[in-house]
Amino acid sequence: MVTGRFLLLYLAAMLVMVPAEALIVMGQEAAACPNSVCEGRPATYPDALRWLSQRLLLTDPPDLSPATGAAAAIGWLASLMALMVLPVAYVAGRNQIRAHTIKVEPYRRMRSLMEKRTRLLILVVTSGERDVVFRAVTEINGKKPTAQLPSSISASSARSKSTSCRVSRHRVALREWPW
Repeated sequence: MVTGRFLLLYLAAMLVMVPAEALIVMGQEAAACPNSVCEGRPATYPDALRWLSQRLLLTDPPDLSPATGAAAAIGWLASLMALMVLPVAYVAGRNQIRAHTIKVEPYRRMRSLMEKRTRLLILVVTSGERDVVFRAVTEINGKKPTAQLPSSISASSARSKSTSCRVSRHRVALREWPW
């Protein structure tokens, strides 16, 4: 199962690449400096690291700019690496959601099955008690319950002293039994 953890791997790779690229930029810029005058260029490691870190924000620092094409290309690639965080994060998020859904699905199915099988039997002695149960169920569900009789019992023999009430998450079914 693929999860979204590869986003952390991508960010760790960026954390390693920027300092490594700073070494390359520093070498390129220091070699291109005439007479060791490198003012305003990322020719030292701290300057190169600061310049590349600013390139991750898609801009150049106001006082630093590369003079060599290789350093400029590395800066553009650093910006591209920063932009790629967005699609990588999107795909990682989708994969993490999908993995979580797959992990939780058996529990959802089991809960749904348990809710369908849950029944409540309420036995009452008088029709007044049955009416109280009907009112209570109506208050809770917001709908008046309907009595459902088994097919083997006729409506005329349904005047009984016991009532069963099946309560599920969304529905209440009341049954009157003839005994």
